[in-house]
Amino acid sequence: MKKRILAFLTVCAVLCGSACAKKLPPEIERGTPKTDSPKETETQTPEKELLPVYAPERIAAASKWDGNQQMVTSRSEVYDFLNGDGSREAPYLLKSAEDVARLAANVRYYGSYLEVEETRYSGKYFRLECDIDMQGHRWWGIGGGSEMSRGQTPFMGIFDGNHHAIYNLALQEEPLSGFFSYIGGGAVVKNLIIASGTVELSSRFQYAGILVGGIASGAVIENCSVSVEMVGSSEKSWTVGIIGYETEYPVTKENCDFSGVTLGGEPYAVPETGYKRTAGAN
Repeated sequence: MKKRILAFLTVCAVLCGSACAKKLPPEIERGTPKTDSPKETETQTPEKELLPVYAPERIAAASKWDGNQQMVTSRSEVYDFLNGDGSREAPYLLKSAEDVARLAANVRYYGSYLEVEETRYSGKYFRLECDIDMQGHRWWGIGGGSEMSRGQTPFMGIFDGNHHAIYNLALQEEPLSGFFSYIGGGAVVKNLIIASGTVELSSRFQYAGILVGGIASGAVIENCSVSVEMVGSSEKSWTVGIIGYETEYPVTKENCDFSGVTLGGEPYAVPETGYKRTAGAN
């Protein structure tokens, strides 16, 4: 009897051991320790490296503006941006010269008070995705400070030029002139290159900011550069600088380069903020 019981227990032990062995993970069966599989790391596609600013291939590839003045000066239609929602995480993406012209048209838009507030883009983010060739067409600027906009309608958003360049800029003769005509408190303009253009100094009241015509208290300009040719008579009076006219203080200006400006083909030193040049001044 004892032999039968012992034989039965032996068979049970063998069967149990076999079943347990089948449940072991493969790495334990092989005698190797179990390790956690490495976590997948998030990867970001690096941005395409930009060519030098004045490389012919880069200039040729820039998005061309056709000079559609009606679009820029429109007060009857607000254009929609198709890329992004204006948040920090998903900024409005400006992928062409037409997109930039649409931004200028929207900020200048004059309808009801609510519509004006909406198109000042306070706290909204924009990012330029390409170089722009203005092709020498007269540019009204983003933001308005003239009769055309029926008063001052400043851009109040955050504009990231993304280290892209503006070529062949030409400004209109109006009180506040610049790629941005007027920016308000809280606005930020950064990482933008005005690579070439001509500024015609022919109006007594022209504030040629080139980058920004007029700027209000609390606005920020950083990491921007300007290279243009100034053209005009020494008998005229004007103000010129990265900023033409500061309406209020304080204004933050950081890491901006204005050393590429020339007058009559010669280097022309001007300050970050515009100054008034009178007849006969050196």
